[in-house]
Amino acid sequence: DVYLPEGDGPYPAVVTRTPYNKTRYGQGAARFTDAGFAFVAQDVRGMFGSQGDYVPFENDMEDGYDTVEWIAAQGWCNGKVGIEGASAMGITSNLAAAANPPHLAAAFVIVAPQALFSESRFIGGVFKESHAGGWMRRQGAGDQIPGMKKRVVMDDHWKRIDFIHHRHNIDIPMYNVGGWYDIFSKGNIENFRWLQSEGLLGARYNQKLLMGPFGHGELSGDLEYPDSGSLAGFSDIEIRWFDYWLKGENNGIMDEP
Repeated sequence: DVYLPEGDGPYPAVVTRTPYNKTRYGQGAARFTDAGFAFVAQDVRGMFGSQGDYVPFENDMEDGYDTVEWIAAQGWCNGKVGIEGASAMGITSNLAAAANPPHLAAAFVIVAPQALFSESRFIGGVFKESHAGGWMRRQGAGDQIPGMKKRVVMDDHWKRIDFIHHRHNIDIPMYNVGGWYDIFSKGNIENFRWLQSEGLLGARYNQKLLMGPFGHGELSGDLEYPDSGSLAGFSDIEIRWFDYWLKGENNGIMDEP
């Protein structure tokens, strides 16, 4: 689904790749189009409007690459593309960035791991039933769980699809947002730390990290913080990030701690 600003293009574009149905982004697209960006929402392979077989995150490096390059080639795009998303969409954003498509200029990633294998699916060698198992069943991929449990060691197949083994290819600025109580807090911190100090030239010293007092959704229990507990509230920062890297607007975001 493609959403365009009013007026004449071409425009810089922002894309999100989702397993949760692209049509849900219709109302939210205005925050990008009002800011002068084309916005693209895409169903990942095998889900909703996209053909093929759905195997979570297995094809998102190559599919993300192709999507970014397709967007850049459209007449309504000026050739600069950003990618964004939280959780599953953050994972697809990371994997697309790891494929290093030439026209990807920046990413904004919220609560996504650095290592799908060890942070999401297996914890200390044990399958994370409450998280990975439940999520895959809700996604209609429960039949893939038995085969996954048999692959409890890091093998070449895992390495092919896991971000941590490809992040050395990232050559863009990335803004990571994480929560201190989030299941992927380690991933956001380590993605920032590694890319900031060891990434390629376009990534090094161009990273940002924001950590807040929230979890992977609403906080539960007795902990309470003012204006916290959810993953909302980063829209203005995200728009400023893409304004800076896709439009070249010097808004001071890189000077902020």
